[in-house]
Amino acid sequence: MELEPAFNAPGRYRAYFIPTAPGAYTYRIWGTIEGNAIDETFTSGPETFSEVAAIDTLLFPSVSTSVEDAAAAAADAQDSADSAQTLAIIGLIAGVVGVLTGAVGVFMAMQARKGPRATAQAD
Repeated sequence: MELEPAFNAPGRYRAYFIPTAPGAYTYRIWGTIEGNAIDETFTSGPETFSEVAAIDTLLFPSVSTSVEDAAAAAADAQDSADSAQTLAIIGLIAGVVGVLTGAVGVFMAMQARKGPRATAQAD
């Protein structure tokens, strides 16, 4: 990473980066600036700069980002999907039984309207 001169601030340099893990950090800056050798080390602490905080302490509203929470949410979603599938199958079976019952009822009603059929002919 290269240091760049700060805008409108002679003698100041900046390098932008975002640490991704919380905790204490030590930064070493070395090289040359306008022919001057630089080799400095800076460690986080009460007299220097703050340690990197965990992201969940900085978020508002707080968001659960743990792998365990995500796995639990996925398991809950799978359970809900399984329950919905079971209810859909039960509903389909009930619908088929209802259609068959209705068809039998219509058939029986049509037979009742026709009346009894004569099975023997008179001589």
